[in-house]
Amino acid sequence: MGKWDPFVSDTRDLELMRVADAMHRGVVTCARQTSLVAVAHLMAAQRIHCVAVVETMPEGEVKLCGVVSDRDV
Repeated sequence: MGKWDPFVSDTRDLELMRVADAMHRGVVTCARQTSLVAVAHLMAAQRIHCVAVVETMPEGEVKLCGVVSDRDV
């Protein structure tokens, strides 16, 4: 019997999964002007690793500007 490798055993499952199966629908967002300290607190409070940075356009449309992750702060 070979050495157990978690990546090999999970590969078959991952090949069958789609992004829709793994994604979170409740996206946490912040504005471009939000301080990094505030975003770090937000991520800790929500127990998440990234926040979508958005901007509301004059016509009311929300535009994704980028993503800030816990590795950025």
